[in-house]
Amino acid sequence: LLGPINAARDVTIFAPNNAAFQSIGSALANASVADLAGILKYHVLNGTLGYSSMLSNGSSYQTMNGGNITVTINNGSVFVNSAKVVTPDVLVANGVIHIID
Repeated sequence: LLGPINAARDVTIFAPNNAAFQSIGSALANASVADLAGILKYHVLNGTLGYSSMLSNGSSYQTMNGGNITVTINNGSVFVNSAKVVTPDVLVANGVIHIID
């Protein structure tokens, strides 16, 4: 995925932290490379720069794999579906990364 993501412009990535990967590790043990690529593409918005200040409650976005995510803001905390953004606005050359739990 690094090639397509590095070539893309204006990307927003919701990257799971290590604890999130550990919590689902057993479910991924037998996943194929294609399955893992699909899961990772679900965490990428291509063509959308979504800095935390630009995300609004109830907004829905289409992900790189064609799925949809919904942003919810509750008491100042930002959630992507049910995952909480624990570190927002990590800048990268072609966009922004938000670390989720």
